[in-house]
Amino acid sequence: MKLLLINAVNVEEEIETRYPPLGLACLSSYLKKHLPGTIVKIVSAEISSELDSFKPDIVGISAVTQNFGIATRYAKEAKDKGYLVVLGGVHISTLPESLPKYVDVGVISEGEQTFLEILRRYPQTDFESIEGVVFWKDDTTLTTTSPQELIEDLDSIPFPDRDALRLGKHAYIMTSRGCPFKCRFCSSARFWGRARFASAEYVANEISLLVQEMGIKRITIYDDLFTAKKPRLRRLVELLEEKQITSRVKFSCHSRVDITDEEIISLLKRMGVVSIGFGLESGNERVLQFLKGESIHLLDSVRATRLAKKYGLFVNGSFIIGSPDETE
Repeated sequence: MKLLLINAVNVEEEIETRYPPLGLACLSSYLKKHLPGTIVKIVSAEISSELDSFKPDIVGISAVTQNFGIATRYAKEAKDKGYLVVLGGVHISTLPESLPKYVDVGVISEGEQTFLEILRRYPQTDFESIEGVVFWKDDTTLTTTSPQELIEDLDSIPFPDRDALRLGKHAYIMTSRGCPFKCRFCSSARFWGRARFASAEYVANEISLLVQEMGIKRITIYDDLFTAKKPRLRRLVELLEEKQITSRVKFSCHSRVDITDEEIISLLKRMGVVSIGFGLESGNERVLQFLKGESIHLLDSVRATRLAKKYGLFVNGSFIIGSPDETE
């Protein structure tokens, strides 16, 4: 079976093509593990020529809201050429009612097991028996099935299929899914459901593969909150030191100011982290607490930033401009 996975982005915007579609690479490795012989190609551009030359059995498209129009154009073209079209990603998971009628099925939230069941039934289209999908029944009734069970053991998912990605000396990893916090503006906890974490051993092995076998020099950790579990971080640092990797690669990651303490920063420093991102969000206490909850304060942002700078880490902050009732 041949599967074309499309990362629907605006290729004219450099920032949208800067980061590899790691979610699609995870999907590819999972499908290949459970359906040996599956051929997967991941693309972000030249979709028309890819459809004509690759001639897939199924076309899967992933999109966020800002690129949903791009995704639907690709979907219409693929459907007009006779391919089964599957739509996934954050937008369709959040707004399943936006599924176009020319799309065969939408995958809601975590996609690996749901997509696998779609492939196992192909060319059958009995979507009603598959959990975690939305589809048009008899072309008249939008139908959403019960949620798919989450994959509890992230260690059971093979490492992302990086053979399907363009890889330089800068790699990206994701060591968890979801976030234990539920900030008002964030889709992560809503998309991934309960926060789940790969083991320190699994993460260390993936990093070892990237550094020792693929020559990677820089790794960005995609996690919403990499430092959420301090014992896991502590164990990971120990394992990387045992493998003598910490001096051979530089890391970037994200943390949250109110849980960041000196032990966490010192562990990150030992690990080889050179850059840390904080969701600072606002310089106004009221707006900050509206966005992130009453447990967080401006002084946490100041303290965590100063602590990171004390250990020589480059700090970047993300901010939200124009929150409800905020004036210019």
